[in-house]
Amino acid sequence: MREVVLVSGPPGAGKSALAVPLAAALGFPLLSKDVIKEALWDAMAPPAGDPAWSRRLGGAAMGPDDASEAKLG
Repeated sequence: MREVVLVSGPPGAGKSALAVPLAAALGFPLLSKDVIKEALWDAMAPPAGDPAWSRRLGGAAMGPDDASEAKLG
């Protein structure tokens, strides 16, 4: 059986600060939306300081279920 730990919460709650050491302590791989979003941001070069674009990109980082709300054009 595979085990998964999901760390969820509102923006700025410290999810990443908790998830990184937790994954290391448990020996689990860490899949982070932040890492995916940063790679997309670097590849797509969006306008600086555009919070709406950042939210859309965050939705796109989560996959096709969010595609209807994550149109980046």
